[in-house]
Amino acid sequence: MAGLAAAALPLTGAGGLAMPDSLLSALIGQELGSVVFVRDYLQLDFDGPRLTLFVWPQVSVDSTVHSMGDPGYRDTLCALIGHTVLTTAESPDAGLVVGFGRGSVTLKPEPSHLEGLEIAMLGGFTDREDWMVWRPDEYPFDAPKRPLHLYPARSPAFPDQR
Repeated sequence: MAGLAAAALPLTGAGGLAMPDSLLSALIGQELGSVVFVRDYLQLDFDGPRLTLFVWPQVSVDSTVHSMGDPGYRDTLCALIGHTVLTTAESPDAGLVVGFGRGSVTLKPEPSHLEGLEIAMLGGFTDREDWMVWRPDEYPFDAPKRPLHLYPARSPAFPDQR
């Protein structure tokens, strides 16, 4: 993979304003050590740093894109083991992207795929103590696409509530 430059793609927010560098870019140069499937979420372990994805990502290897449920999805994710992160991106258009020389993992959930309060979490670096959590309605997932849930003013469970 000589000749490929590793870099974090620039981050931009609303109106094209530059966003501060994301912790995601700290994955550049890290080798994917394992892929862990845990019931309803996924962990990408970089022999220390761990990216936990609470929404199933799309994965591409050798120009073939797979989504959860597709035949070969898990095999495609595991094919990235042993490969080094060359690029990262975080934007409303791209979502979260971790790029390897052979493919990429992209997290850009549809509103129907959002089930919890968190989309992804990154931490576990030995050279830094910070960690990062990505949530719905926060950058880069802040485009309002989910239906608005309205709750009644009075709850049957609490009839005295006013």
